[in-house]
Amino acid sequence: MAPFAGVSLTLASFAFFKPHISQHMSLSDGGVTGKKEYVRSTTGWPLHESSDNNDEDRTFAKLCNFLKVGPTPGLLRLGINDDTGIRGIYPNSNLKEGDIILSIPLNSCLRDDKPPTWLKIRSDEDDNDEMAHQWPTRLTASLVDLQLREKTRKEAEGIVNKDKDEEEGKYIWLNMLPDPNLLRASIPMHWSEDTLSSTKSVSLQISVDNVYFTRAMAIPDLISSVKKSDIDTVGHLKDEQLEQMFQDAFDVVQTRCCAVDHPTATAADNKKVRLVAPVFDFLNHGTGRLNGSPNAMYESRVIDGEPMLVVTATNDININEEVFIDYGESAHTAWKCLGSYGFVPHYESGDERSTAELYVDGVRSEVGGDSVPFELIEAASNALDIEMDENYLTPAVALRIAEKAFDFADELYTIDESEPSSTVTAVTESEEDIYSSSLAISLRQHQSKILREWAFGLKQFAAAQCTDQY
Repeated sequence: MAPFAGVSLTLASFAFFKPHISQHMSLSDGGVTGKKEYVRSTTGWPLHESSDNNDEDRTFAKLCNFLKVGPTPGLLRLGINDDTGIRGIYPNSNLKEGDIILSIPLNSCLRDDKPPTWLKIRSDEDDNDEMAHQWPTRLTASLVDLQLREKTRKEAEGIVNKDKDEEEGKYIWLNMLPDPNLLRASIPMHWSEDTLSSTKSVSLQISVDNVYFTRAMAIPDLISSVKKSDIDTVGHLKDEQLEQMFQDAFDVVQTRCCAVDHPTATAADNKKVRLVAPVFDFLNHGTGRLNGSPNAMYESRVIDGEPMLVVTATNDININEEVFIDYGESAHTAWKCLGSYGFVPHYESGDERSTAELYVDGVRSEVGGDSVPFELIEAASNALDIEMDENYLTPAVALRIAEKAFDFADELYTIDESEPSSTVTAVTESEEDIYSSSLAISLRQHQSKILREWAFGLKQFAAAQCTDQY
């Protein structure tokens, strides 16, 4: 770790619900149960590979064709990473830096600026457009609208309008989404109080409360709105069924959304459009050497007059190499990544963007990198009855903070014998409960590693300061 070069007086604020995407649905590091598990299942998709022209290859090809995914047919395939067991995107030919890997029209995606008509009608009737101005709500409404219309189509004896390739492609994509029960189990908002508190992350618990109440306010309005729509199947569904559909749709939006510049954006307004983009949403987050570094980036472009979501290679990519993107800052803080996307990122030593929660003498803050929050220095100085001067971080204060960090790291890393993923009680727990508990343990262990590395660097700083004084 780099020497502690200075003191951070404040920490950046953390947003919980960032607009990125996630494909991960596996146990982080494979270290909790002692084996790797593949739980990123997709409805109707087998978990084995076949060298023949199997159904999933044909289905993926149809999906790309219907949604006009470029740049060329057959460039991409879905595959399973041998090391992580996670499904992702692979090229069928070698790619060079700067090559376009994937392009999809924005109109083939769910867009927050084009919600279903019934959502707009509801807002106009009540002279209250607050609900329609929340992008997660608008995307969730669009997804449920698509699902309900697919039900109507199926009930119409399977009659399909072949001229509507875009809609047909979206229907194919719906059947490739993760199993709702396992997706729900990966998102802390749905966890039990005991499982959530076992993470020992107050930041995560506060964020979960915020998201819970946001959904609780939005869903009744969404149910009321969709009942006024022209979708035939709505009348056959109870409120409880509609509520579950909206909850599941929120989960999909939360874990698979991205944000790009709006086609009409200017340098002055920096306008964004949020998308749930089929095919693109199969791209995984790269964190480094353990599961692959990001080798691609995405943006919006206008190609031949049509706004597109475009993914380009940032370095050469071989035919057997998975395509990774970086989900952004929110994926580098473990509790935010878990809360937003449903997985714990791989721990990478030296990643200064990774932070962990720490209490020092009654003060809570996020620590990481080579800086120390001012509030922790102040709390430790007061506890030691040391008057703060222009040096702020004295060796004694640094050692006290480091000791607290080591102690909390030990507490986080210790697995409670009563936890279902570590004892025979797992026999009585559901698969979803075991998975949620495993993610909670993975978060604690990830945070423990950050605290240990950070505290060790702090001790080195204190030792160097003492040496300089003599």
